[in-house]
Amino acid sequence: MHFWRRLIGRGRGRRQAVLAVFLVAAILFLGRHTVRRQSVSEAESWLRDADRIPKDEYNKLLLERADRKSAWPNYAGSKWRATSEQQRELNQVVKAALLRRSKRAAPDNELLWAQRRLQVKAATKHAWDAYARDAFGSDEYHPLSHRGENMTQAGVGYFIADVLDTLILTGLTDEYKRGRDYLASSLTFDQPGAVSLFETTIRVLGGLLSAYHWSGETDAKLLQLADELGSRLAWSFDTETGIPPETAQLRPSGKPHAFLSSTAEVATLQLEF
Repeated sequence: MHFWRRLIGRGRGRRQAVLAVFLVAAILFLGRHTVRRQSVSEAESWLRDADRIPKDEYNKLLLERADRKSAWPNYAGSKWRATSEQQRELNQVVKAALLRRSKRAAPDNELLWAQRRLQVKAATKHAWDAYARDAFGSDEYHPLSHRGENMTQAGVGYFIADVLDTLILTGLTDEYKRGRDYLASSLTFDQPGAVSLFETTIRVLGGLLSAYHWSGETDAKLLQLADELGSRLAWSFDTETGIPPETAQLRPSGKPHAFLSSTAEVATLQLEF
């Protein structure tokens, strides 16, 4: 009691000032708790909304995937396929685990991760806007000199194809549409020139296929471009040893600039191609 008397003092003004400080502290504490609770509630709501996928559309997609012909018909692999009900049960298990984790997570972490997501989206848009302003359509972007550069004379969609899936995942739909439409209308692989087999595989071919998947696997143009590029790159494997060179020609009549190969690069390429 002696401590509080000394803190508050005898003057009326001093007592009012101390009480005001305590009142502000209480308001800040309650406000922060409310923000924490809202962030957890939003996470729980998002997970519940994930169950509202149209069932007929979902089952149709599962059946289409199950009916696709294997790229390796002679491979004696497992013939097992999950039924639509089994897949839905698995989804429920995953979502339930995520929901439990969101409830256990410290509210501060939920708010922190929400802020991080916004920062990632802002950084992605900042980078895209600079590229679109200075070098749209180019394979590479040089931010210091504000200019673009192509791998071949006409370009192979290196930059745009590589970032399409990121634009989808970060919710930058207008930017995605502009990039996708450019590739659909302007990109051609029927051109002379050598490209890096590994980099073109992981960035352009992989980017096209990833964008095709994340856009709902309905964009026939993206799949067509990926199929054409994959067929052109596959010519590089037609060697005496089956080991491709480091560079690939987009037209089969040409020869790669280098016949040397890195076994580490080729071994990694087996997983990517």
